[in-house]
Amino acid sequence: MLTMTRNEELTLLLEIMRKYDLPVSPILEFAIRSKMDDSSGDDLIIPEVSSMESDIGLVQSSEISHIEKPFQYSNVMLEEKTETDYRTRVSDTTRKNRKKTILRVTRPDGSMIEDSKATVTLAITIQEIGVERVRNLNLSLDGMNLILIGENTLYPSQQYYLGDGYYLNTHSSTDRKKYHLEKMFKALELDWKVEIVSSEW
Repeated sequence: MLTMTRNEELTLLLEIMRKYDLPVSPILEFAIRSKMDDSSGDDLIIPEVSSMESDIGLVQSSEISHIEKPFQYSNVMLEEKTETDYRTRVSDTTRKNRKKTILRVTRPDGSMIEDSKATVTLAITIQEIGVERVRNLNLSLDGMNLILIGENTLYPSQQYYLGDGYYLNTHSSTDRKKYHLEKMFKALELDWKVEIVSSEW
C-alpha cells in the first residue's frame, strides 16, 4: 500500500480544494502551510487512500481540520478596529478643541455687524444693504440665485427668511459666505470689510 507523509497529505488537500474550486482563503492556506512547516522532518506515515472522496474524508477527520489561525485573524481585525476607534476619538477631540469661526463685517464708520452664527451676520448685512439690490447682483449658489423668491426646495432646512417673500440660501461654508459678501461690497462699491474671526460667544 502506498503511503503519504503529513506534508504530502497537506499538499494533496490544497490540490483537492483547488481542483474542485473550493474557496481557499489566504488565512486557511497560510494555516495549512504553517502545519506543513511544523511537520517538516516528521516521519509520521499516513496511508494513502485510493478514491478522491476518501481523501476528503481523511482530511476532515485528521487533526489539521482544527485550525487556530482564524482566531488570530479575529484579533487582527479587533486591533484594526481599535486603531480606527482611536483615530475617530482623536478626530472628535480635535474637532471639539477647534475654535468656532464667525463673520465680522465692519462698516466705514468702524461699527460692526457680528453674530454668533455666520448665517445671521450674512443675512443682517444683506438686509441693511437692501435685499433687492443684492438679489439683482445675481450672485450664484447651488446653481441658483443666492436670494430666492419663495422657499429653497433643494435645501429647505438651509435657508434664512429675509422678509417680503425673499429667502437667503445658506447652504455654504463660512469661507463661501465671506466670498459672497466681498463680491457684494465690490459690486456695489461699498467700503465695507468682512473677516473670519474666532468666536468668543
